[in-house]
Amino acid sequence: EDPSLWTWGRLELASRGDLDMLHIRRLQHVQNIRVGGQLECLELEELLTAVVKLEKLKFIWLSGNLSSVEPGLLKEIVSHMEEVTMSNCQLTSQQVEAIFAAVSEHTSLKTLYIDGNNLSTLQPELLTTVNSIQKVNMYNTHLTGQQITSLLTRATQGTKLESLYLPRPATELLDLQLEEQARQAIGDLTIYY
Repeated sequence: EDPSLWTWGRLELASRGDLDMLHIRRLQHVQNIRVGGQLECLELEELLTAVVKLEKLKFIWLSGNLSSVEPGLLKEIVSHMEEVTMSNCQLTSQQVEAIFAAVSEHTSLKTLYIDGNNLSTLQPELLTTVNSIQKVNMYNTHLTGQQITSLLTRATQGTKLESLYLPRPATELLDLQLEEQARQAIGDLTIYY
């Protein structure tokens, strides 16, 4: 059987029973996995540890509460993927730091959806590392004006970003000239109210 038949599909993992399925030889070629559902902490860590060993995997969509997952495991996942979605996952500040540390290191990551998580404690310098990837969604992440200003300033100095979605800070005004310069550098820059 041609292994390329197993590269196009998406595999959904939502229970402990799905862990055994990951050992099927055919699934070693799967490139897209969604992990979510009502998983216990230990089950979730086991699934993610097994998933990160799939060498052909390029896309992962994580859903549900991930606050109990070891930050180092999330860092490892981000460093191995081309596209990661972790929207509304209740990430802790330690997990957020680990994820952005992975982005700052050499990574094959091209797309990061991390919207709906609180990123307000992230150091602006670490946040600016997203300029090394192509597409980022950080909408509804409670970013401060200082964080956004640092990110946009870095983008005007050189960026790989082609698409960036940000929240507009509630209490601080952004420099409109900086915003326009960043929009020219990035192309698709959207700052939501």
